[in-house]
This record gives sequence, structure tokens and C-alpha cells, in this order.
Amino acid sequence: MSYHVLLHQFEIRFSNMLDFPKSVNTVLSPFVKLATRVGISNENSRNEIIELRFEPEFYKIRVYWDRVVITTQIPLEKQILNNSVIEEPFLNIFDKISQLDSFGSVKNILHYTIILALKNNKSRNESFQEIKKHYLTNNTKKLLSDFDEIGISLSKSSDSEIEEIQIGNFVGKQDFERRNIEFFDKSIEKLLEESGELLEIKFFEKKDNIRFSDYKKITQKALNKINMLWE
Repeated sequence: MSYHVLLHQFEIRFSNMLDFPKSVNTVLSPFVKLATRVGISNENSRNEIIELRFEPEFYKIRVYWDRVVITTQIPLEKQILNNSVIEEPFLNIFDKISQLDSFGSVKNILHYTIILALKNNKSRNESFQEIKKHYLTNNTKKLLSDFDEIGISLSKSSDSEIEEIQIGNFVGKQDFERRNIEFFDKSIEKLLEESGELLEIKFFEKKDNIRFSDYKKITQKALNKINMLWE
């Protein structure tokens, strides 16, 4: 079974920077030159969002007054390699922001991935019937007649961590629209008519610092769950 990363998002959240966005302009200047496009919304306010798009590499970075966010459609296996876009430029940008006088402290991180596993040579209905048979008991199937969509949620939490997993059938364009998925990688758009199984994995952790080794550890947890589900 082949699978594709429809969306991978990693957020580092920190205490509000009261002199944002002025404080980060110098930090971002070298990276602006490398981006293919730069966007600014809510300009000259604390709600300003600075977006750097790196379109040939299928990712974008957004900087807020309380977080930095990278969104990609790059396979997770490549994200944990040295010199991946997570390490450079994303964590480099964060490191420079964290060295500013106005920076307070890291609060938490969010690691979120949406994966589509293709059911090759099967219609969307055949794929749905296979998923329904695999995951649902006979009593569960009786609860709703003629349903055409499945969503199974699993969650585990502690004082410092939350893990959430959602599994369901892929319904195409509607899944992209619900989750505001962009087509950084234009080949992803071809998947709209495919059939398959959708997996969402979310990790939330309270942290006071973040390194590339931490990111790799969390990403490996996500890869392990993918392999457990579709081995």
C-alpha cells in the first residue's frame, strides 16, 4: 500500500512577543531573500502573520507573535534527515527568534500529519466497504443505515501530552476543503479522484525548549504508527 503526505504541520508555540512584528524583521531578512514568495496579513499589528513560501520544495513557514509554523507536503522520512527543511531553515529561524531580547519562553509544540494510503485499482465504494469491514463490528454497522463515511477517533492524554489519531475513508475534494489543504506539490492534486484510507496523527507536548532531535523523535513515533496500521 502506497501512501502520501497530504499535510504535515509543525508548530512551536511561545509566550507573546510584545514588540512583534518589529522585533523579527532583522531575523527574517536573510530568509526572505531565499523564499519564492512572501506574504503579510494584518500588517503592523500584533496579529500580523508573515508567510514565507518555498514553492519548489513544497513548504511554507509562518511567523506569528506567539508561534512559528511550518507546513509541508514532504514525506516524513525525508523530514528527519539532517539538513531537512525542518532543520534548515525552520529551526534556524526559531533559534534566531528565541535569542531576541523580547523572547520569553517556549510553551508547547504541535506535530500534525494527514496521510492518504491509496487503495490501488479499487473504486471508492470498494475501498469504503473494505474499510467498513476491517474496522467496524456488526453492531456498529447497524447504528446508521446507508452511511457513506467513516471516522474513528482515538485519544490519549496526560498532564503534558496529548495524542490523537483519526482513521477514515478518503472522500476526495471534500477532505481537502475541510482541512484547508493546499497543493504545494501539484502532483497531490491528482489524488482527488483516488480511493483510499485517511489517517490523521496529532501530537501535542508541553515543552520549554525544542531541538531537531526532539522533532525527529516525535516524527519517528508518527512513522511507527503508520507502519503499525498499514504494515
